[in-house]
Formats: sequence, structure tokens, C-alpha cells
Amino acid sequence: MSSTGTQEATSPQKISQQQMEELQQLRQQIEQLQERTLTISNNLAELGDDHAQNNLGEMYATGSGVDQDFTKAHKLWEQAA
Repeated sequence: MSSTGTQEATSPQKISQQQMEELQQLRQQIEQLQERTLTISNNLAELGDDHAQNNLGEMYATGSGVDQDFTKAHKLWEQAA
């Protein structure tokens, strides 16, 4: 088979580069969503929303978008109960 434009477009290097760019974009989107979730959850938790307190507790327990802190997580879960 001779080399064609189609074969060149599907070379492993170009697929790998494209996947890396897509992965980076997804990571940025996840980070932005985590920051927004943290802000909203903090605001609602301060207002006494038990769902927000539980969600925020989960974020602290798992280190999702925040530094992992089991003490804060436990406190938030107690407030939510």
C-alpha cells in the first residue's frame, strides 16, 4: 500500500498528540467545575443547607478539588445530620 493522506492523518503520533490535548482540556474543565462546585457548596453550607454540607464533606474526605481534610469533612457531616 502506498502512503496516503488518510494514513498520515491516523499515524500513532498524531492520535497520541490529539488525545493528550483532549485530556488536558478535560482536566481543565474538571478543575473549573470543582472550583465552581466548591464555591457554591461553601455558600450553601454557610446558609445551613444539609445537602451542601454533605457534598462539601465528601469533597474534603476525598480531596476532590480541595486539600484532603478528614476533620473538616467530619464537622460538615455532623452539621448536615
